[in-house]
Amino acid sequence: MLPGRGADGRLRHVQNWDWSAACADTAIVLCVRRDDGPDVLTFTEAGALARHGLNGAGLAITGNYLRSDRDKGEPGVPLPLIRRRAFECADRDAAVRLIAETPKSVSNNMTISHADGWAVDLECAPDASGALGPEHGLIVHANHWEGPRTLSVLSDTGVGADTGTVFSAPSASARCWAPSAG
Repeated sequence: MLPGRGADGRLRHVQNWDWSAACADTAIVLCVRRDDGPDVLTFTEAGALARHGLNGAGLAITGNYLRSDRDKGEPGVPLPLIRRRAFECADRDAAVRLIAETPKSVSNNMTISHADGWAVDLECAPDASGALGPEHGLIVHANHWEGPRTLSVLSDTGVGADTGTVFSAPSASARCWAPSAG
């Protein structure tokens, strides 16, 4: 929720964690103190590098599951490593570029915000990413593809499968834009 949307004028970046009941007993909060960049605070599973969290430079990242016809088991960078590398960025644009341009092991969605009141949502396939901007001061994303641009080039293979989400078509007013459009 962007600052102008709430009564107190503050940015809100929230995430529920419903990933896997099998991981509930291994969930941890990991605090990484760094000499060469911003500190990182992340909620993740024991043994993972990062899932949801924030850094000392004002960047917050959350993510959720997506599946597409581009998930073919090709080599790509694991999502916990991408998220951890993004948390290590002191600059929000560098973090967005890293997430958008890194070849991923699987599809996913990442919402990125910054303490200065900025936010973007990146729907990511292993080999492509599309950006969604706030609508009415909000970014809300579930476990299905929503962006008209991404849906024009890939198929959502998670709807009706095991994602635990109800499908709803993107609104006609949904806005897609490139991260560099700011």
